[in-house]
Amino acid sequence: MKTALYIGRFQPLHKGHLDAIEQIKKYADKVVIMIGSKQYSNTKDNPFSYKEREEMLKLTTKEIEIVSLEDIHDNDRWVDYVKENLPPFDIVFTSNPLVHKLFNEKKIPVKELRFHINISGRLIREMIRNDQEKWENFVPDKIVNYMKKIDGIKRIKDAS
Repeated sequence: MKTALYIGRFQPLHKGHLDAIEQIKKYADKVVIMIGSKQYSNTKDNPFSYKEREEMLKLTTKEIEIVSLEDIHDNDRWVDYVKENLPPFDIVFTSNPLVHKLFNEKKIPVKELRFHINISGRLIREMIRNDQEKWENFVPDKIVNYMKKIDGIKRIKDAS
């Protein structure tokens, strides 16, 4: 049984993330999603709290385990910190070059994700700040509605 780890900040969760999770589910028997930078919220780059990001994942994904860690800002110790504080995993899926490099250096298998939907949380936040309605095309309807419910859109605009 293979367990895969997928790490992201999900600020906000978007269709690219969901595509990545579906790719991982085809490869692994179990998917563990780590919400990174747990301690950050209400900032320009991290508008949503850990609990809000966890709720976004629960609204859109099934059959996954959701975990989180605070960011320790120490690349030399980070992989060991992740291994010590998360359930065991066999492989890491990522599109982040730094995450790929750090796990590779520790001889942990890494598989590069190929996003079929070219979008990022940063770009979505920029679209929201610039009042570009097309951002909603990249975010699942459940998440758009959730963001409106918790005043997440206003929070993103206010953080600029």
